[in-house]
Amino acid sequence: KYPWGFSSLSMNVNITIDIILNNPNEKWDMYYFSKNKNISNKIVEDNINLNWCYSNLSLNDSITFDLVKKFPNKSWCFRNLSKNKNITMKIIKENPNYDWDFDCLSQNESITIKDVKENIYEDWNFASLSENPNINWNDVKNNPDLYWNINNLSRNINIDKEILFENNFDWNIDNLSSNQNIDLDFIQDNNNLEWNWNKINYNSFAKSKKRFIETLKNKENLI
Repeated sequence: KYPWGFSSLSMNVNITIDIILNNPNEKWDMYYFSKNKNISNKIVEDNINLNWCYSNLSLNDSITFDLVKKFPNKSWCFRNLSKNKNITMKIIKENPNYDWDFDCLSQNESITIKDVKENIYEDWNFASLSENPNINWNDVKNNPDLYWNINNLSRNINIDKEILFENNFDWNIDNLSSNQNIDLDFIQDNNNLEWNWNKINYNSFAKSKKRFIETLKNKENLI
């Protein structure tokens, strides 16, 4: 037998509930399987007697609030549910008796500036909102009275070099170093700044690469 790591294997998207049920003697780890993106409401419901980790299920965006309502006595983690992008402000308003966490909700990618402004007296975490990828520069610029955090905003993947050029704020260069929307050209053109080269080494530059590829495709279409 190979020395498989069943914790990691249980989280692998190629592992399905059928594989687990058909191989009951293997050391499956339900803590990690509860994070698996192959899980659905139906899978959990049909196998409710398995030893699910409800804290991890709460964060798994393959799970919706319908399952929570169907099994309200399970040990759901409302901090994690508040981060789950399937949880919207509409769901929260329709279910006010649950223990929602607005600190965690501020990290939720379903949250919009409209949600924040319409519920401004809730306990929002503006440091987390400033980094939330669903908050863009227009949201910040058009709402200067809100408590934006420039340090966390420097990590927001919607911040690009044009925004940096046009807005002479005290940007956090350490956090910009890990921002995936910053490209190497910008770093080289501003090598006088105190970049964190360790963070740059680990930066995938994923969004700037995507933008670069799209630009190349557009040029090819013009030829």
